[in-house]
Amino acid sequence: MVRFMSRVLVVICLIGMMVLIAQDGICSGQLKRKVKVGFLPMSTNTPIYADYIGAYKDAGLDVELVKFQGGPAIVEAMLAGSIDAGNVGYIPMLYSVTKGLPLYCLVSDAIETREYPFDMVMVHPDSGIKSFKELKGKTIAIHQRGTIEDAWLSALCKKYGMTKSDLKITLVPTPQQEGVLWQKQVDAVVAVAPYSGLMVRNKHGKVLLSVCDVLNYTMVSTLVVSKKFADEYPEATIKLAKANIKAGRWVDDNRKVALEKVLSDKRYVGYDPAVASLVNLCYWPRNGLHLMPSLWNLYYLMVDTKMIAPWDNPEAKMKEYFIEPTLKYTIPALKELGIEKDPYINKILREPLDYLANKPESYFAPWEKELTR
Repeated sequence: MVRFMSRVLVVICLIGMMVLIAQDGICSGQLKRKVKVGFLPMSTNTPIYADYIGAYKDAGLDVELVKFQGGPAIVEAMLAGSIDAGNVGYIPMLYSVTKGLPLYCLVSDAIETREYPFDMVMVHPDSGIKSFKELKGKTIAIHQRGTIEDAWLSALCKKYGMTKSDLKITLVPTPQQEGVLWQKQVDAVVAVAPYSGLMVRNKHGKVLLSVCDVLNYTMVSTLVVSKKFADEYPEATIKLAKANIKAGRWVDDNRKVALEKVLSDKRYVGYDPAVASLVNLCYWPRNGLHLMPSLWNLYYLMVDTKMIAPWDNPEAKMKEYFIEPTLKYTIPALKELGIEKDPYINKILREPLDYLANKPESYFAPWEKELTR
């Protein structure tokens, strides 16, 4: 009897220990600190709008925004553990996938289209250059290698039967591009808003073409989290996705306020109000979902122009970094917010893209197949 009772006590103790371990595991998944989110001082970065409208607080998160000057720096900070998430361009994200970095890509932010242009190739007002092909042998400035502008330059070269070696590419920070163009130190620049608008207003530059004159549409940036953070705090990750989607919808519905109030706020971008009014705001997909044909198009563009080497198993990589995280974190966030109809996205999803071998529908993710029925 004594021996039996001893065994019972041992079993009870073991069960108690297991319960405590389980409870500790549950508690470890509860976020009890600030979430640090990296952003760029640009109109395409959704975290600034999410913070402005209180979307993080509404989702139950205590978020601290951390300003960076480039997407690659945000990626490095996530890997170092100094921030948990960040707004990153799709081009730096595809470089990250190539390197096998431990990141999840959750929500699509700004999308550049013909109706919602953002990047322009600008030339001097007195320039006789009338087509991109005439830039062969000329000097053109971009702000940084490994960016969406760098990729678009590759696409433009291919479109016009050129290679990047046909151009003299120089790196000039975006705010300084107007000066070097006006002083004729370069023949052209790939300018983003509001600097393209400033050049036109100041008569220091004129638009040669919009990037979307030759590319139907392109996803610009995305919400990225470290795998470590997402695995440890899945509920907080869903809340981050929810706040981003909510903020994107707000921008679409409040474009005037976004320009006049948010972009001129020194906490975020700090443009002069007169400058902020010159920004061409992109379009935010109402449901924050990746446009997979666009993502595949960017991948094949980068491979074709030798920006990256082909992946051994691209389908598996797309699934690991984009599709599975979306299904695990973004779709639950979207269900909480409510799925909205988005005719504009449904339309452009079916537009042909230069680097896709098959019809766009061949690259649809599960959510695109469902929402475009």
